[in-house]
Amino acid sequence: MARLLLALVGAAVLGFFTVFGLVIAAGVMAVLGVRALLRQLAAPARASAPASRPTPPGVIEGEYRVIRHH
Repeated sequence: MARLLLALVGAAVLGFFTVFGLVIAAGVMAVLGVRALLRQLAAPARASAPASRPTPPGVIEGEYRVIRHH
C-alpha cells in the first residue's frame, strides 16, 4: 500500500513539474512572439529612409570591421 501511495505522489509531482514547465515555455514563447511582432511592425518605419547609395551586386550588407595585420 505504501508503494502505491509513493508511486501516486511521484506521478503527481511529475505531472506538476510537467505542467509548470509547459506554462513557463508558453510564457517565453509568447514574449518572443510579441517581441518579433513589434520588430516586424517597426521595420517598415526603418525601411522608409532612403538608402545613401545603391549596393553593388555581390556585396553583403552588415556591420563589420576591417582588421589589418602589419
